[in-house]
Amino acid sequence: CPPNSSYSLCVNSCPETCLGVVGPPGCEEVCVEGCECNPGFILSDDKCVELRDCGCVDPSGTYHPVSGNSLQTIKTIFHLPLKCAKLMLTSFSVLFITSTGETPRDTKTLHGKFVVLETSFNLRVRFDGNHHADVTLPTSYNGLLCGMCGNFNGNPNDDNLKPDNTPAANTNELGDSWQVADSDPDCTDGTEEEDCDVKVEEEATKPTSCGMITDPNGMKSTYPCHSVVSPEPYFESCVFDMCATGGETVALCQAIETYADMCAAAGVPIEWRTNTFCPLKCPPGSHYTSCGPACPQPSCQNPAGHSGSCDLPCVEGCICDTGLILSGDKCVPISQCGCTDGDGKYRPVGADCSEQCKCAGNNNISCESWQCSPAQECKVVEGVLGCHSTVSYPTSGKGVCHVAGDPHYYTFDGVMHTFMGTCTYTLVEVCNATQVTPFNIVAKNEERGQPEASYVRSVKVTLYPGTVIELQKGRRVNGQRVKTPVSVDLAGAKVITSGAYSLLDTNFGLQVKFDGVHHVEITVPGEYFDKVCGMCGNYNQNPSDDNIMPNKKPAKDDIELGNSWKSNGDSDPGSVEMLYEAQCGGVILSNNFKPCHALVPPEAFLANCVYDMCEYDGMQTTLCDNVEAYAQACQSAGVTISWRNSSFCPLPCPPNSHYSDCTAPCPPTCSDLFPVFCHLPPTTCLEGCQCNAGYVLSDSKCVTLDQCGCLDSNREYHDVGDLWLTDKCTESCTCNPGGEVRCEDHSCNSNSLCDLDKNGNRYCRPTEFNQCSICGDPHYLTFDGFKHHFQGFDTYELALGHNLSSSLTPLVVNGEYVTPPLTPVDGLTITRNSRQIQLTTDFGLTVRFDGNKRLRLTNLFTFLLCLSVCVSEIILPGTYKNSVRGLCGNYDGITRNEYMKPDGTVVRDLKEFGESWKVNDRPANRLRTLDPETDPDSGFEVSDCSQSQLSDYNSPTKCGALSDSSGPFAACHATVSPQIYQDDCLFDLCAEGGSEAMRCASYEAYAAACQLAGVTLGLWRQQLEFLSCTANSTYSPCMSSCPASCANLAAPSECEVTSCVEGCQCAAGFVMSEGTCVPYAQCGCTFLNRYYPVSGLQLHE
Repeated sequence: CPPNSSYSLCVNSCPETCLGVVGPPGCEEVCVEGCECNPGFILSDDKCVELRDCGCVDPSGTYHPVSGNSLQTIKTIFHLPLKCAKLMLTSFSVLFITSTGETPRDTKTLHGKFVVLETSFNLRVRFDGNHHADVTLPTSYNGLLCGMCGNFNGNPNDDNLKPDNTPAANTNELGDSWQVADSDPDCTDGTEEEDCDVKVEEEATKPTSCGMITDPNGMKSTYPCHSVVSPEPYFESCVFDMCATGGETVALCQAIETYADMCAAAGVPIEWRTNTFCPLKCPPGSHYTSCGPACPQPSCQNPAGHSGSCDLPCVEGCICDTGLILSGDKCVPISQCGCTDGDGKYRPVGADCSEQCKCAGNNNISCESWQCSPAQECKVVEGVLGCHSTVSYPTSGKGVCHVAGDPHYYTFDGVMHTFMGTCTYTLVEVCNATQVTPFNIVAKNEERGQPEASYVRSVKVTLYPGTVIELQKGRRVNGQRVKTPVSVDLAGAKVITSGAYSLLDTNFGLQVKFDGVHHVEITVPGEYFDKVCGMCGNYNQNPSDDNIMPNKKPAKDDIELGNSWKSNGDSDPGSVEMLYEAQCGGVILSNNFKPCHALVPPEAFLANCVYDMCEYDGMQTTLCDNVEAYAQACQSAGVTISWRNSSFCPLPCPPNSHYSDCTAPCPPTCSDLFPVFCHLPPTTCLEGCQCNAGYVLSDSKCVTLDQCGCLDSNREYHDVGDLWLTDKCTESCTCNPGGEVRCEDHSCNSNSLCDLDKNGNRYCRPTEFNQCSICGDPHYLTFDGFKHHFQGFDTYELALGHNLSSSLTPLVVNGEYVTPPLTPVDGLTITRNSRQIQLTTDFGLTVRFDGNKRLRLTNLFTFLLCLSVCVSEIILPGTYKNSVRGLCGNYDGITRNEYMKPDGTVVRDLKEFGESWKVNDRPANRLRTLDPETDPDSGFEVSDCSQSQLSDYNSPTKCGALSDSSGPFAACHATVSPQIYQDDCLFDLCAEGGSEAMRCASYEAYAAACQLAGVTLGLWRQQLEFLSCTANSTYSPCMSSCPASCANLAAPSECEVTSCVEGCQCAAGFVMSEGTCVPYAQCGCTFLNRYYPVSGLQLHE
């Protein structure tokens, strides 16, 4: 019972009230169970008060209880704006307007995912903060209501009444008639319903879409609710919303969610979500439940939670993990609870500028002198009291710094610096950490083809007290390939995919975007005004002091400034100026970009563009990169420019997606369909690829909901079919359809260690490698170091996987003629330098050969190599010992059993062994081993030579040059024995009548082996054999095995091969395209990870 009253089995049903009457008119006195006022108290509304505390009666005879010193009236307003013509509920509020500005006694609590308002007169309003609201009122309001929810009179036929009590002709007229004043500039009137696209409607009605709601054989848990809550209205609403949104997957999830909520409210909870189908994202410290308590959870204000049993139907939502309670909307340990101030308002732990006080937990409030920066004022913005920016920047009180191109630094205060260093440099550092969260941002630059040019390779952000997040190309984070969004432990930060960018978003307002190619954008909130330093300047609205070095002195030029901000980190080896102003200015200064010129001055971006075009000889991608940087700066300032087209800088998109110049900054993904933690404003957009209607992002692909992948135990997302190793490589896991993760025990064998590969994936890193080389007429040096000279004339298996363990990866690539460089499948890369084509995989296999430009791949470690005279190499990690067979041997460390046939039989005859590996149909493998007592015949034969020929061929001017102690190869003798290479040389010259080409090939084979072993040779070709190079290139005895190419200008810095190779190196100003050196301006195009030369034919689905 309420205060000043007590319980009684027999209470007068017509008690005395402040009006001086016994009950309302017509009241019949009966004995009822209930609460009655104690002696000396009288009933005032629903409270028992002393007679002197009775209220007032107004001229109309209406009684009003005491409420402060004024008359209190209550008006209820239902607010239903329609935004952007999307016919879905976007906000709902019940406003209480009083003359004192106070609300009647009410409670606001969190029930699952709903915020619930309950008043003293039994009004109950729920809102999930997204799309679903409902209002509950007692029957005493029958016939007394109006608005979009109808009049509550039991007659559904008159629920279309407008405020003037006349019926509306349609729903738009009804909605518009109940519109109230709204300050939202995006608020629009309802629009006429358009006919639904036939394909969208057809898809929406399927059992895999909205049909899930009505299908009795669909979701197994939906059907029991059909008899309680009719599914038809919700099915129709679902189809309507799918049509109105063009088939957006989010609309489907919201429609099913609404039906499930109504079923739960009716006492029939539905299990319908999975971790990949419409998952509900929960904040840290909480977890999802489909049937949680509808009564208030334990909180810092009420640690015990709801007293007694909860008789309300359960609701789905996020509930705090064990040991945590609610502090506001976050789950914290009770030791981190906040404080209640003098006004009875709860304050979570954190800063508050109203009194410059800080809540340290456990009701311990400490206050100190506090002052907002010159660019701030203390005020409430969007419900948050704090120091908010007053700086009139185009980005609404935030500072933005851009780094783009070669590289050019566009500071917070609008100054442009150009500095081409190839080290690691500080972009932004907090130099005055008073009242702000400290952080540090550095960028690593790299050379890309031009010795005097550099681009951003990676961006490293340090969030104190010591969390480091490094954004790298390929959407890697800290070296590991991740499927965004990913939370950063303990740092209050998240990395998400935002258009073409990886975005680091922190909870204190810092945002860092990196496209993985050249463009970095850093946004800091206004409280960092005049508190930062670095290449991005000091953010004080004074452009004249953006050249300050760490010693507080101004730099004399950009070079001194850049070098002064050099940070610790490795360096790449690292411009001449021409004019391309017509091309750059024709785009950046065009009328298309004119709406942006006043907000983001184009002069600095134009200068950047001209500079980079000079460096790269007018290469088209350089122009595109610079225009993209300016367009992104415009977009950050609120101006979206449509500048790409099919012929100018097109942005190719993967299947089931399309290009848009304004995509959502935080698009729905399989792992986060409702990205409620996106800190970017909803009006923010970025250019990029957007999934088609009915598809969502699965890593970087667009898939339907039923094709979504899995979340592992660490809440990391994986595509269907993904295979990965857990930390320490103790488990091997696979993502199966339906979101099922299946794991089995795994361990790295004795020839490998658990590590991360260059793409950030965990794998068993081999500790040793061995190679099989094939050269000349031909000569085979097997993995086990055995030499043979099989002389077959057909196509033969060199190395074929055999009895592979589950930890070893088979390679299956359909036969196709391809042009390097390319990545035909994930984990397999084919590159080319001036003399060799190289195939590398992510599991340690490497194949190199010196042949023509064509390579044909078939299946399971079988490579059809288009050889010339020499030389081919297959390099396998030690993890494949005893797991291969073929002309390269069985890789078991034994040389006497190399002649093993496909059925496992070991023979001694070379021809029998070789012909058994001819490519044709053969019976299944059987294991029958025989270990001969003596070494098998190697096939070495020089009987075609006379003794005089042998002496001639063995002379220091021919084959003997390989072993000549004073010859050009002498430096390598101690590392790689020349004997077998000299024997091969004799074999070939005898068989080919002293062929000069074969002699040269023998030299090349030995030189390649020396370089692979790390031996640097002198200019042996000048003494023995001249190498002719194509136009625009010169011979180099030691060049990068991964030279820059049109397809990958950064190849040298990414190369994992440390040894050099001999070859033809492109001259300055030229770069490799299909094995020839061309000017940068003649580079072709890269489309979906494949390079196409100029005028190359492109066929795609």
